[in-house]
Amino acid sequence: SNLYHFQTSGNGQSFVIRFNEGQFIKPFAIGWQEKTAVIGDGIAKNLIRLELRADLITYFVNGKKIGDVSYPYDRSNWYVGFSVFGKQEVFFDDLSIVYK
Repeated sequence: SNLYHFQTSGNGQSFVIRFNEGQFIKPFAIGWQEKTAVIGDGIAKNLIRLELRADLITYFVNGKKIGDVSYPYDRSNWYVGFSVFGKQEVFFDDLSIVYK
């Protein structure tokens, strides 16, 4: 599958990597960005936002732009989702997907 993986970590960093046909593509689409996320303490909240315009995806954490990537694949096959790695509890107080 072809996808971008956007991650924020418990140490306050964020990045975006790309997979093409299931294979990780180097270098990172957007390299490690320090101090973008609130460091995980079990209470802290992070606001994650993605904007898709034409074939451009813009990534934000807590209102700070992390970067842009181009997604040259057929939009009719786009999917949006999220995942949690490792043993942890994660709470979502609002999940919105808006199509304009």
